[in-house]
Amino acid sequence: MRILILFGAWVGNQNEDSFNWVRYYRELLSGQFGDCDKFIAVSHESAVSFRDAFRGMKNLLDIDIVPPDLHVNSDASQFQLALRRCKEILCNYDYIFFMHTKGASYNFDLFESWRNSLSTSLFNHQRLLEEMHKGDFLIAERGFMVSHRGSIVSCQSLANGLGITSPVFHFAAGQTNFCVPSNSCAALLEILPDSWLSSNILALGYNRFFFESLFPSMLTMLGLEPAFLGGARFNPHLSSDISYDCDPQHSSLLVLREFARRREEGNSYRQVPVPYVFGHFDDVRGINMQFAA
Repeated sequence: MRILILFGAWVGNQNEDSFNWVRYYRELLSGQFGDCDKFIAVSHESAVSFRDAFRGMKNLLDIDIVPPDLHVNSDASQFQLALRRCKEILCNYDYIFFMHTKGASYNFDLFESWRNSLSTSLFNHQRLLEEMHKGDFLIAERGFMVSHRGSIVSCQSLANGLGITSPVFHFAAGQTNFCVPSNSCAALLEILPDSWLSSNILALGYNRFFFESLFPSMLTMLGLEPAFLGGARFNPHLSSDISYDCDPQHSSLLVLREFARRREEGNSYRQVPVPYVFGHFDDVRGINMQFAA
């Protein structure tokens, strides 16, 4: 199973946290994914010393800098550059792994539990291979349904413009780290206008979360089914119709439930927004109990 990693790198200030994040991702790419080919797109404002830190890795196809006119404050421009550079070689691989420096703007130590969790799921090469051998899936750590009707309308508009006729299914592959079969990725790029890969994503009328939501949504509308390695199960203390930031497994199951409903209802399926609630578990659980009373 051949995997191409399209890695978006952004690191801010030259401080201890930044050095720790760079070291972590370099070790991840060189260790767990050392046998995978990699293309690294670096945000233009990242320090030169950090850009150089990614050079010299095994199976590194190239490292390139995002031009200033393409830059937005997210991973979007990095993935645009990586796809533009690698579009012609996608068919040489089985899966494409969209990965970026998630967490690099935060305190390194505070994200230890997050790193430990991903080390047994999405950032574990063997675990990924096991999931890939099950069939063609969009593999992510977690997912959640979109919470605004306007987002659904925007997704429908994009699908119509691309000639996609299947019922709209708009969700987010949380944290914008996910794997997709290369043939599905190539099929989507074939119907996207060429200007989409070379123009600023904001100038095209989309927001900076394009690769977290619209891009994976289009892929599922072309036939992929989502799979979440972080697990999916309902929390009986939470509402079965609300996504919660405090419980990714609960939110992921809502996505899978909605996907199944879309499959069953076919062309009659119509998506409705699902509220997304922020806050610690004890706080939102108390709110739910008040509503229940």
